[in-house]
Amino acid sequence: MTLTEFLTARVTEDEAAAHAARQDPARVLAECAAKRQILNRYLDACAADQSSGTFATVWGERREALATLAAVYADRADYDESWRS
Repeated sequence: MTLTEFLTARVTEDEAAAHAARQDPARVLAECAAKRQILNRYLDACAADQSSGTFATVWGERREALATLAAVYADRADYDESWRS
């Protein structure tokens, strides 16, 4: 499982749980939407970088941002410790 696949799955779970959450479901859904936007921008930027040949130079910084988001889910069995930033 890749870091982006892991985060996408966790956000999907959070969205599903938001309707039964004790906290404000609107806030949880807004947070999920923000995380999805970050993920989508990351994937779009990586695709653009690959086609332009600059992939290796900027990928690390972007990956660190996703690793920070993923750290929230570090207690999950499918969390990969190599993602820890």
